Amino acid sequence: MTTAVLIETRLGAHADVLLQPLGGQTGLARCLRRAARIPGAGAMLVTLPEAEAGDGLADEAAAQGAVVIRTGEDALARAARAVKTVEARHVIALHADQVFFDPVIAMGVKGLLEDANADFACNTLPARFPDGLDCAAFPAALLAEADRKARAAHLRGDAVSWMKAHDSLIKANLNGPGGGLERLRWRVSSDVDFAFAEAMSEALGPRMDELGAAELAALCLRRPDLASINSRATNGWRADAAPASLQSRPVRFGLAA
Repeated sequence: MTTAVLIETRLGAHADVLLQPLGGQTGLARCLRRAARIPGAGAMLVTLPEAEAGDGLADEAAAQGAVVIRTGEDALARAARAVKTVEARHVIALHADQVFFDPVIAMGVKGLLEDANADFACNTLPARFPDGLDCAAFPAALLAEADRKARAAHLRGDAVSWMKAHDSLIKANLNGPGGGLERLRWRVSSDVDFAFAEAMSEALGPRMDELGAAELAALCLRRPDLASINSRATNGWRADAAPASLQSRPVRFGLAA
């Protein structure tokens, strides 16, 4: 297998919200359906802790055809174990609360990894896309190295924290459009997030799983009611690790629709 999609999941309120229906599908199913549309991607891998609170998420992920990994002492260990089970060469990583994730952006990040001959690529160094379009791409061997070398707890909280913080890696960033769009929040991790996603579901109907980031941003900007709901969970400045040394030109959203 060439590329696996790694979808990391947290528990707490996050789990309950992701299992609520959005237009007949759970938030987790929405995320998985979008991730499955990444061109060239192989297995979908969903990681989450063994705690009982994750049972519902595990069942839903398996029902959507994902490989579920729950064993491992922390998130980084689970991610490394998941990728090793399918023997992938490359990984595209995101989180389960990204119900509006855009597969085209994932391919942009993956393409940047290859074109720049980088060790690691993402679209959050700095973050200029709406929060919920975040992703990273890297060789599976780098994930195994991170699992061996990361010691601090904050570097083991997900698959990519050690990679972002490791100064010796060549890191490339796919720049988003900015202009305030980075303050939009398109994750579903709280009741406020869910209220926005539910309103978007009602506005989009059967197109909810189909529209890309530009169309979604245009809808948010031309509908004051949606903008008002989203403003309750709007992100401020998203602090992250130091900017990547290799930066793409900004991806432009055509917002005239």
